[in-house]
Amino acid sequence: MRPYIILLIISLAHAAPLTEEERTTLLSKIDALESKALNSNEMSQRTAISRFMRALDSDKATFELFLECREKVLFEEEKRREKDARDATRGIKDSVSREFKRALRHQLYWLTYSLEAKRNPDTRLDQAAKLARLMHTIYADIDDLNYEMVFNKTLPSYSFNDPEKRQERSTQSRDDRSALGGSYSPLHQNPFQSVFAKAFDIDHMKPDSWPQNPMDYNGLYLNVIVKELAEGGRYDDARKYWTDRIKLEAAFYKELGIEPGSNNYGDTPASLDKFQSFTLPELIWAGEQALFDAGDKREAAINLYKTLEKYQGHPKYLSWVEQLKKQLTPPEEAEQ
Repeated sequence: MRPYIILLIISLAHAAPLTEEERTTLLSKIDALESKALNSNEMSQRTAISRFMRALDSDKATFELFLECREKVLFEEEKRREKDARDATRGIKDSVSREFKRALRHQLYWLTYSLEAKRNPDTRLDQAAKLARLMHTIYADIDDLNYEMVFNKTLPSYSFNDPEKRQERSTQSRDDRSALGGSYSPLHQNPFQSVFAKAFDIDHMKPDSWPQNPMDYNGLYLNVIVKELAEGGRYDDARKYWTDRIKLEAAFYKELGIEPGSNNYGDTPASLDKFQSFTLPELIWAGEQALFDAGDKREAAINLYKTLEKYQGHPKYLSWVEQLKKQLTPPEEAEQ
């Protein structure tokens, strides 16, 4: 007989069920471990939120905390010598752009609200509403953020007629990327992967089904706000928030004259036309579909039909027709 079979037989021969006393003792010890972990998480959350709130007083205070956190992460996580970590941080202190610093502050607001949602699940919808207002603040700050921070890519060089200005912006772009570890804009980085989160040991505390970053429109509005309002029967409120989300994206198009992901910049009405003809109906359709699935079937079905009436030339038109017909067909008829 093979040795491992003999070992298995011996093991089975000596196997015994847990006694009631042993089971109770183990559960008690597991509860103690869980309580310790929860207390540790709570302390990390409270410490982080308190420090973040102080740093949110100004762009300067936020950037100082960023440098402190970056140095700590470089030293502890990347195992650099303390002097090397300090020198690497000092190297970017005076070179990153003001737009980068403003975007960092928006990222820290996002992280603070999100951490509160994790810490107090009952406030999850309230914190999500704060994130929606933050998106409006980002739009209001568009002159202090510009194309590069909003769309996470370097402005095309031909946008600068002055060679010195082009070189200055190129250098700042490089330093901004270096500060963030390769990504360009803090608005497009997952804040729970930022140096703020890592330095305070909260990088594992992202709420479930939460948006990925401050510019994740659908992750915030569709997957959190609209979904949870609709599930609570607040269909009108859900629809208002989704309309707000659409208007906000349209405002970015109109203000910047740019289609996300495009290399065009400046006065490009064609981009806004494309948004209105193609992206807008897709957003309307997605929002009404979410409400239909959540139970607002009458209002959503009527609005979906109106969308079909209005956008008959859309590339997805026929697939939308089939989708709505399927949704409106009773199961027993669909089987025939």
